[in-house]
Amino acid sequence: MIGMATTTVYDARYRPLGVLVVGMHRSGTSMVTRAVNLLGLPTCLKSDLVPASPSNERGHWESSSLAAFNNCILRQLGRSSVCPPALGVWAEGPEIAGLSTASARRLLDEAHPTPQWVWKDPRTCVTLPFWLAALHDIPLVLVMAVRHPLEVAESLHRRDGLPHHTAMCLWERYVRHAFKAAAGLPVLVTHYDRMLSDPDAWVRQAADLLCVHGARMRSLVSARDGIRGHLHVGLRHHHATTTIAAGASKHGYGWRSIYAMLQELNGPIERFEPPRLPTEDPDVEEELLTFSRSRRKA
Repeated sequence: MIGMATTTVYDARYRPLGVLVVGMHRSGTSMVTRAVNLLGLPTCLKSDLVPASPSNERGHWESSSLAAFNNCILRQLGRSSVCPPALGVWAEGPEIAGLSTASARRLLDEAHPTPQWVWKDPRTCVTLPFWLAALHDIPLVLVMAVRHPLEVAESLHRRDGLPHHTAMCLWERYVRHAFKAAAGLPVLVTHYDRMLSDPDAWVRQAADLLCVHGARMRSLVSARDGIRGHLHVGLRHHHATTTIAAGASKHGYGWRSIYAMLQELNGPIERFEPPRLPTEDPDVEEELLTFSRSRRKA
């Protein structure tokens, strides 16, 4: 047991299982990860957890060592978390010069010493092919956190000063990566607004999928009470129906059709089949590169 709020006791006899929470920054990945933890799956070692902050007062529930490794992957690819590479970056496989999947696996095993665990990092949307190679012998379930891109853009603008236009491009790039890498995996599509409005439905969906894959969980009654206490509508500070849409909605690329497709996906999917997305507009890459260059000069 690693000091988290769950009463489950783990030992080596339990079937290994990794739950990866992916989603664009500010999409509720922290909220979802804590909920999976309250179902009974440990996060990383308490000493490795990113501490709570004003932007995530209830905790990030994220491994600092694995986040640093993800940043290292992105740097080796010549990019960053605010300028992720285009989808073709993994066309020749998950190998990266200077980084080995074996070293990544050792780091993850140190951060997550239990046979079953939940790990969240938005960057994993982009680096997932590398981690799938590192974790090739472990059964995995993906939880895909989804939030309206206009709300994400406003949240990033308020927290980090990102222009709405840039944030919309970033949302699109992250989601495209996550869609592609999730192909063939069991996925729980979790919509931020739906989870807040009906946490009991989410608990049922999550429990159904995780039990099928051998998760060792707490009593659902106990877990449901804990998750109800963790979630409340006050967590949601930005709404797509407000005036934030005026500036951000000028972004005219593929976000509308991508989000419409996401709206049709909800709950457990045993074998994820990525929907056919429109081709990414070249201006998305240009916007991300321009912002990245301006940030380096500042």
